[in-house]
Amino acid sequence: MWANSVRSLGLPTASRPTIYNVPIANRQYLLDDEVDVVEKSMTELFNDSPERHKLIKSVYIHEKSCSSIARLLNCRTDRVTAMLSESEFFIRGQVIEFFKGR
Repeated sequence: MWANSVRSLGLPTASRPTIYNVPIANRQYLLDDEVDVVEKSMTELFNDSPERHKLIKSVYIHEKSCSSIARLLNCRTDRVTAMLSESEFFIRGQVIEFFKGR
């Protein structure tokens, strides 16, 4: 899902030699093994909370804003933002050990 989202948006894919020498915080694309870790953590998020999984996909894959999601759900934007933050922290908690060694 995450690897294909870059291609579906029509963005060019970086070649491996150019991204291996750049720190993770400064490069735009994930490597295959990194995509696998993120996919696994997204599956864990879905198993834990399907609604937060849908929310994080809506924001990052479908590029929806928190305010537009809040209007659809008929709730406050700060509640959607808090749920998104919880989802991001969940994913970060799942992948942090993998990315520490990079």
